[in-house]
Amino acid sequence: MAAVSPPKQHLQQHEENVARFSERALFSFIMAAILCLVLITRLAYLQIQNHQFYHTLSQANILNVLPIAPARGLIYDRNGVLLATNIPSYTLAIIPDKVKSTADAIKTIRHMMPVSEAEIRKFRRIRSQYHRFQPIPLKRKLTEEEVARYYVDRFRLPGIVIEARSTRQYPLGSISAHLTGYVAQINTQELRRVDSGQYDISDDIGKTGVEKQYESVLHGTVGAEEVEIDAAGRIVRTLNTRPPIAGNDLYLSIDSQLETRAIQILEALGDESGSIVAINPQNGEILTMVSHPSFDPNLFAVGIDPKTYSELLNSPLHPLYNRALWSQFASGSTIKPFYALNGLDAGIITPDYTISDPGFWRLPNSRHVYHDWVKHGHGLVNVTKAITLSCDTYFYGLAYNTGITRMARLLSIFGFGKPTGVDLPGEKSGILPSPAWKQKAVHQPWYMGDTIEVGIGQGYFNVTPLQLAQAAATLGNRGARFIPHVVAKTVDATG
Repeated sequence: MAAVSPPKQHLQQHEENVARFSERALFSFIMAAILCLVLITRLAYLQIQNHQFYHTLSQANILNVLPIAPARGLIYDRNGVLLATNIPSYTLAIIPDKVKSTADAIKTIRHMMPVSEAEIRKFRRIRSQYHRFQPIPLKRKLTEEEVARYYVDRFRLPGIVIEARSTRQYPLGSISAHLTGYVAQINTQELRRVDSGQYDISDDIGKTGVEKQYESVLHGTVGAEEVEIDAAGRIVRTLNTRPPIAGNDLYLSIDSQLETRAIQILEALGDESGSIVAINPQNGEILTMVSHPSFDPNLFAVGIDPKTYSELLNSPLHPLYNRALWSQFASGSTIKPFYALNGLDAGIITPDYTISDPGFWRLPNSRHVYHDWVKHGHGLVNVTKAITLSCDTYFYGLAYNTGITRMARLLSIFGFGKPTGVDLPGEKSGILPSPAWKQKAVHQPWYMGDTIEVGIGQGYFNVTPLQLAQAAATLGNRGARFIPHVVAKTVDATG
């Protein structure tokens, strides 16, 4: 049988298909080659040219830095008596990475010890600031009984730990409470104002007094622990440790024995409130500065409960109020020696100038009469006797002859009407009245009667106890005025 050749048309179509396939294969090869070249170029860029950058970046992803809290500086009086120290305390914390549910863990804890709703809310609020492997504080400053309850059941409480910290303690209690001040847990507003690298939401911070004014000195410098963590956030090893630097100690100028005696004097007044301030005229050192009634600062250091805080805040005696710095009241007769000095210096009176005191003083060309505190008067009175007997009648006349402008200038020289500059927070300025002040403050003109009242330390003239003590020290020091201060020296870890 003769062989049959394929049709010519079929062979031509086959050749075209082969050619088309070859073209497509070549195109695919070229595209693959281009992609490989791009990939190789990119790898070379990452591995060779930018190797160091991405190596550093990868290291940052597996390293973490944990803060180490410094010891807070101590506070002493001038004789080395301890006013503020640190004692161990314990905080109950939850490690989210080691519990199935933080909510269940909190329920378990509440079966062992009381945990307030406020503590739970705070825990939930701050947990985002911690890694899952870090202990998140739930309940601070546990009692000995609460610590004991925990250790009885600790093996049944995975992920629930107790951390040892330090708590501020004030050995003298209410003595010097307003001056020394106290620390308490930092709040979110304070946290925004301080160096975030030096504080976290569970730290204490000075709230009042020396503790607040010298916070930067007492706090110290936070240390750091560089750790390696795995993908789950667990600590694998510690790579480096930078120890913290303890805060500096403060030695105050006050004498705690004088403070105690001053408190005893004020307590003898019963329900009366008051303040005692004593200053060394030769250097401005405050030897004692107490306010009565007082409070126990340890209540705040351990975490004051809402009921106790409300009682202190709403007490009619206002024990939290620092009267030495914040009270502004009429100076009364304590201002009379200053007016006498001014009258002598200006030649308005002389040491021998004498009046006959009938028990009142009448404003010239007026029916207004101002009475002395002694109904029938003190008889013949010169400047020495006027100061000794606190003769109002004498100083009514002196104020009239001096005038408010000269009186205000004198009072300003002695520091009235402005802060003393003491190294404590929140000092008030008092009120140094003048015609301009009255017009601005009460929108009324100044009358001669206003001058007469200021002449015996009454009327619009207000001072703080500290201002009055500074002025008296200046008077006793023959006009040399020093800025009052409570810190005598600062001592670091090297001594």
